[in-house]
Amino acid sequence: SGENTVMHRVTLVRDEPIVKKHDFSSWLADISLVEQDRSDRLRLWAAARQSIMPKLTIGFDNRHNCTVTGYGHSLFRINLRDDSVALAWSPSHEEYMTEGVQSIDGIKSDSAKDHILWVSSSSACKVWALDVRYKAAKVVVTWSLPSLCDDLGVNHNVSGVFGPGTLFNQPLPTQIQNDRQKPLAMITVKKAPGSSVLGLHNFPSSLPRFQTRPLESAGFQDLPASHCSTTSIARSRAFALADVSERLFYVGVASLRCPSSTALRKRDLLQLGYDVPPAYITYVLTMNSMGD
Repeated sequence: SGENTVMHRVTLVRDEPIVKKHDFSSWLADISLVEQDRSDRLRLWAAARQSIMPKLTIGFDNRHNCTVTGYGHSLFRINLRDDSVALAWSPSHEEYMTEGVQSIDGIKSDSAKDHILWVSSSSACKVWALDVRYKAAKVVVTWSLPSLCDDLGVNHNVSGVFGPGTLFNQPLPTQIQNDRQKPLAMITVKKAPGSSVLGLHNFPSSLPRFQTRPLESAGFQDLPASHCSTTSIARSRAFALADVSERLFYVGVASLRCPSSTALRKRDLLQLGYDVPPAYITYVLTMNSMGD
């Protein structure tokens, strides 16, 4: 405790670096991930574990095949102005479980909307989009299908059910006005050896009425684009990665927005069911531990 709970903030004043130490060992036992808040440069989002955790009942591990649980990380809001720490959201509470059973293994601020934070959990096999404008973050959309296609199980001894982490990448919109108004999307790749799926998570174009959460569907491959231009269903897709091996793990993912003519001709696009062919297409590039 205390080894992974110290942050150093470096400020450049007149070409001279000033380093300030922030110690959070009084509140947190471990910090695994840190993401800067886009709306406040002195506020951070962190996946961390509290110093005081609930004790699990005797025999819990035996009933779960000796799986290492109870050390999961939740989402914390850290303010570097006064070194305050506050619990913002817990994946365990979201799944109606004891704190620490589920764990966060990836966080990413949305590049288009400052109040949206993306969170992933390998143990829960889910990706959430959170609205962090509130003291307690609220779930806006939940996706699970891509993660279930690449379920880790308990075969990885190093990280167990918590997973070694998730890579996020968000395709940036182009300068075209219609492209900027499209729903948010996020690409995810797990860093676990043997991962075989690249996940694509799309926001619904409009949220449901009566404050309900959107349903998830595995895309609308068989319907023309004009029939689902406005929908309250969150779409997701799972694409097979190029290289899959227990000796390989992925270390990077990036995306490029290019004219659709660089990939397919207009005739080919019309055969896919588009009434109006898209002007741009997204290329996704991944890198594994072998540099490929």
